[in-house]
Amino acid sequence: MLRRMSIAKRFTLILFVIFIITLPVITGVMYLFFQENAAREIADKALLTMNSMESVRKYVGKELRPSIKKELPDKKFHLEGMSGFYILRKVAQNLTEVQPNYLYKQASSNPLAPENRADFFEAKLLGLFSQNPNVKEYTGFREEEGKEPLYYIARAVRVDRAECMTCHGDPAIAPPEQVEKYGTTLGYNYVMDSVVGANIIYVPASVPIAIATRSTIMVAIVFTALFFVLFFIINTLIRRSIIQPIENFAKVADQVSKGQFDNKFEVKTEDELKTLADSFTRLKTSFEMLMKMVKKPAEKK
Repeated sequence: MLRRMSIAKRFTLILFVIFIITLPVITGVMYLFFQENAAREIADKALLTMNSMESVRKYVGKELRPSIKKELPDKKFHLEGMSGFYILRKVAQNLTEVQPNYLYKQASSNPLAPENRADFFEAKLLGLFSQNPNVKEYTGFREEEGKEPLYYIARAVRVDRAECMTCHGDPAIAPPEQVEKYGTTLGYNYVMDSVVGANIIYVPASVPIAIATRSTIMVAIVFTALFFVLFFIINTLIRRSIIQPIENFAKVADQVSKGQFDNKFEVKTEDELKTLADSFTRLKTSFEMLMKMVKKPAEKK
């Protein structure tokens, strides 16, 4: 089939074969690159979010709570301004409204607020933190059957300040405002230096995949557009500088074989085609002289 094609069609076909082969290779490599880059970017943002939440918790414990304590009479406990767990939960809810892909949870096996109760996966993380006190953070993917995988960053929450026991030690000495809101069943009897929870940031694994897919599609579109622009330019240049002179050589050679010597082998370049044209011209001249020599004896007879 290829042997029967003209040089122009064969050249066009070769370019399209190159395009068909290179497009999936390039898009495949770029997809992996974009996915890895997106996953790294999301992990960095999740880490930044975690650090921000940690900063809020420290601010509440070191500055906000002590300041409010001084201003409130009779040691009254103001839940909305003094409870680190409460403030972080509200901050997380507001964060979810503007960044729905980032899910924050204060997971605990003995939570004051029911919504903070650790599920099976989170309970395993709490166990790991308790068994490995030197480990401050775990990261990885949470995969459950029938659910979308989640990338997570988890940091242990330890009872590291004596004042934590005021709210989470003996329920008998807990602030009345807290007891009134949450009761005395959960969130108490903490032990100093023990792991009581974990701050966890979840990010759906589909986020980096979606980002990589969009970026890869854009690369494929740009590559295709660039290919056809270059194809048009290259095809035009090749036709004018190589294919058309060769076609002209073939046409003139065919005419010469039929005894027509009017046309010439001409090219406008100074390359191998020029050498070939000169060779064909000398051959045509020799053939023309030979034909004249053959005709002369025939005319004398």
